[in-house]
Amino acid sequence: MRALRPTNLNAGLARTPILHPLPSSAASRTRAIVASTSGRPDDDEATASVAPVRLQRFSRDQAVDSNVLRAASYLRAYSFGTYPEDRSEYAKRAHLLICATDALEQMEAGLGVASGADEREREREEPNAFNNSSNLAFFPVVATLTRGEIGSAVHEVESVIAGGVHVHVPNVDPGLTAYVCGTLDVTIGNKLPSEELVGRQGTQEDRAYLSNVCVLAPLRKRGIAQTIIEGACAYAGEMGVRNMYVHVVEENVPARKLYEEKCGFEVEAVESANEARLLNRARRLLLYRPLS
Repeated sequence: MRALRPTNLNAGLARTPILHPLPSSAASRTRAIVASTSGRPDDDEATASVAPVRLQRFSRDQAVDSNVLRAASYLRAYSFGTYPEDRSEYAKRAHLLICATDALEQMEAGLGVASGADEREREREEPNAFNNSSNLAFFPVVATLTRGEIGSAVHEVESVIAGGVHVHVPNVDPGLTAYVCGTLDVTIGNKLPSEELVGRQGTQEDRAYLSNVCVLAPLRKRGIAQTIIEGACAYAGEMGVRNMYVHVVEENVPARKLYEEKCGFEVEAVESANEARLLNRARRLLLYRPLS
């Protein structure tokens, strides 16, 4: 799957939720966390200890909980979108809705939940996006907390929601309302579409890439990013992945500390300065981690 386009929510399909328990190999590494103060992994360093997040892996061949997926889409739009200060509140909300819609459609396409006609149209427009032979599987991982588990940061989270970022999944019992606090994607295959930095270890059957890693801003610095990364690696390992990759901006020191020091990644490749300049972006690194 291509990386999320933060430029562009429709109601999803009301289906039975599918929850994949965290593999036992990773459960011991999933630390307890508590929400506190102020998303993306570049700020996710500190850890606390209260309640563990629940990790949900969506699967292409099983029913999809569209409410959780929609909430994760809003989190991505909020995390990756940029909104000029001079825009009106209405314009910001409208742009957020467009971004969330785009994020939801991308995840649904990767999971194969689009209608047959929509799928055929997407294949004609983007033949390499999700059905390329180099991409064998795709799944998002979503982390949630309940209101009680969020603790003192609940008012900050509610303020984000009041601003149009609908990261909550309501429940008839308000105490059981789920809040999407973090999410990422895993793409198993040779490379990410439209990506030139490609891993060298293993084959397309046992190689995977992390992308679109983000954490809700009020819940940063509590180890959520590390938790979902470890969970994603464990899920991927159960699917036969032995080599995990992630792209990161070279100058993003906090993100590199997360991946390299806390999650066991190491630098395998560096984007050339010329290529970064041609693409008008900061130079990136390709980080690698073997999965046992």
